[in-house]
Amino acid sequence: ELKLQSEAQSITVSELIEARVEHETKRFNLMRPVNFYMLVQPKGAQEWGKSYRLPEHRDLDPEAAKVAALAAFEKKRFFVLFNGKELKSLTDTVPLDVETSVSFVKLMSVIADS
Repeated sequence: ELKLQSEAQSITVSELIEARVEHETKRFNLMRPVNFYMLVQPKGAQEWGKSYRLPEHRDLDPEAAKVAALAAFEKKRFFVLFNGKELKSLTDTVPLDVETSVSFVKLMSVIADS
């Protein structure tokens, strides 16, 4: 679960995707888990059940992962639901409040270049 803290009243889909991917890559780099699940599959990572595993640990590049995630959204490899409604554009906005529910539904692998 990702809790966003912002002074803004809303966030774009692009900013939401970037926040999730940055959170996941930073957490991975800090925790160094053997098995992990992320929106973006790092290059060279092997699928391991419903998670991924890197043959040897390395730090992940959040910027490369963000680029891959944004491109994948535009190619419809995953979609974002806001309170059950699909958001179709990176410029769509989501209001930020305690009732906001956002889900990411991955249809195909999203692989980063690094």
